[in-house]
Amino acid sequence: MKIYRIGGSSIDSIEKIKSVANVLRDDAPKVVVLSAPSETVISLQRIAACFFSREIEKAHEAITRLEFKIFEFLNNLLNTEGIRERALNYILSCLRVIWTFARETLKPIEEKQIVAQGELITSALFSFYLEEQGVKNTFLLSTEFLKKGTDRNLDMNYLKSRLKDILLVHKDTPTLITQGNICVNAYGRIDNLNNKESNYSAFSIGTAIEAEEVKIWKDTDSICSANSAK
Repeated sequence: MKIYRIGGSSIDSIEKIKSVANVLRDDAPKVVVLSAPSETVISLQRIAACFFSREIEKAHEAITRLEFKIFEFLNNLLNTEGIRERALNYILSCLRVIWTFARETLKPIEEKQIVAQGELITSALFSFYLEEQGVKNTFLLSTEFLKKGTDRNLDMNYLKSRLKDILLVHKDTPTLITQGNICVNAYGRIDNLNNKESNYSAFSIGTAIEAEEVKIWKDTDSICSANSAK
């Protein structure tokens, strides 16, 4: 099994998604760890800031702009009606999470739940695209196995135990898609790792399942290159 860590800049356009997907077409077992494009993350952080300051109208405008960009991206990425409809329903469920915070004062921990929707949407779209291309894959929520302990570090015993069960359930699926920045804290609330720690989560997953290799993808002039580290 190999781990592919793919940053948001490597999949922030239709062309880049297609380029990365072409490399993942083989049936070799792999876990693909994705981040959201920085533009999406920044948009969500601004939306959260508007909710904090109770600038609700400004937040509504920002969410509407983000929705338009995501829907346009989806329509240009996916061609199969059934898959597109499922992708749309998933995206709408993520957007509904964001909209719920318009009704009440936002707590600091809840900002992370808003920002997490970007990575969930990004990884789901990538999974749906692979499916449309005939690449068998399973979409996994990282919150099912990435958990911080009270020391704020990932709980490796929890990670190993959960991944063992998950891999057993999905043993016939060669490609598993998940997120690199989203986790839960020691109390079960949505938390996140900052972008610099995304590689940390990928290497932690690799260590937990004793992966053959961890590949860290970097984007240079719209061309994806892989640096591997065992």
